[in-house]
Amino acid sequence: PGSIEESVRKAKNEISQEIKKNGQILADEAGWPDMDIGLMKLVGKMKYRTSYGQSLMSHTIEVIRLAEVLATELGADIQLAKRAALLHDVGKVLTHKVDSPHHHISGQIARKYLLDEKLVNAIEAHHLDIEPQCIEAVIIYLADAISGARPGARKDSYEQYIQRIEGIESAA
Repeated sequence: PGSIEESVRKAKNEISQEIKKNGQILADEAGWPDMDIGLMKLVGKMKYRTSYGQSLMSHTIEVIRLAEVLATELGADIQLAKRAALLHDVGKVLTHKVDSPHHHISGQIARKYLLDEKLVNAIEAHHLDIEPQCIEAVIIYLADAISGARPGARKDSYEQYIQRIEGIESAA
């Protein structure tokens, strides 16, 4: 039993270090060197979550990069756009604990860490059920949509695949 407990403790410690490392990678990608350690650990858990078969960490990096390009082209606040892109889906790591849409959870997390309301709006409004209050909010919506819609980004669920095939059969 002592050996098992030691192995469990060691594994938990390794996973905790990996989560922190992933959070640091994402924070660096967003140009956020002084991110709160608690928020960084939460962000680091994105590596272990997928959405429609797409890695949440890879998706987030893609959205950060797209948001940066769009913000640059549109003359928007690049830092705000990159931070909102980083946090736009962080609520997905808690959807198994909190019964609320992920972007609302993401906004609650941002408020918990006392982040600027403009940033919170850019995070929460990326599905347009909350009114975008700034250009950066629209940028996050666009960057998220581009990342999710590009060919090969997401995989169909079994049910979606069957529906698509049945639709093709009906058309034939």
